[in-house]
Amino acid sequence: MQDALLDERNGIDKIDEESKARKKAWRVAHAEELKVYFALYAMTHKEKIIARRQLYYRAHKDELLRKQQIRYKAHKEKVLLQQREYRRQHKESVAAYQRIYRQEHKEELQEQHRLWREANKEKKAVHDKAYALAHPEASKAAQKRYRKSHPEQGKQRSQRRRARKLNAPLVDLTRAQWEEIKSAYNFRCVYCHAKPKRLTQDHITPLFHGGSHTVSNIVPACMACNQKKGTGSPRVPIQPLLLTIAEPMEGSA
Repeated sequence: MQDALLDERNGIDKIDEESKARKKAWRVAHAEELKVYFALYAMTHKEKIIARRQLYYRAHKDELLRKQQIRYKAHKEKVLLQQREYRRQHKESVAAYQRIYRQEHKEELQEQHRLWREANKEKKAVHDKAYALAHPEASKAAQKRYRKSHPEQGKQRSQRRRARKLNAPLVDLTRAQWEEIKSAYNFRCVYCHAKPKRLTQDHITPLFHGGSHTVSNIVPACMACNQKKGTGSPRVPIQPLLLTIAEPMEGSA
């Protein structure tokens, strides 16, 4: 009985192998026809194919990612070459896809870039310096655009630069801390209590007299009151913030 079952099984396997061979030979003989057929099918059923691929990807995401990682490690040079060649041949479609992706994942990408910059400060500084030396005109233009679109950050840098030139003992105020200071005073001048469009940073102990550029030495003031005080002492007793939720700058002592 067992021998009969074994013979039957071997016969089925032989038929399967012959069937596979015939199918393979047919596909080779009709390769061009099949190519045209699949191309037409892809054009007429584009949305259906995309939906099916998306469903498959979601159902087998971990497995597919693992296979991609294994293939990348085993054929890194080949994969990179294929990617470069694909981008070269499909510049416009790749650029369009990247634009759409950046728009749809703007906040996520910004957070990724922020985390990378924090983890690679020295590497980024070296890269930025090398780029500025190799592309001085483009670098200046980029800096100009950034200053124009981020005026508040430019002012903060100027304040820190001025404090360092005057040999301030501590220069660690950040933009986030300055925002907290303004909020704590309800965005009003600490002297006249007006609510101007723009508040300035007034140093309780002036930088000129050895004051620090830090939270406990800075209060918000309107331009007029700041200019009246000048390098003198505050005209009225004031209580600055001693602590903020935001962290000070590192390595700025």
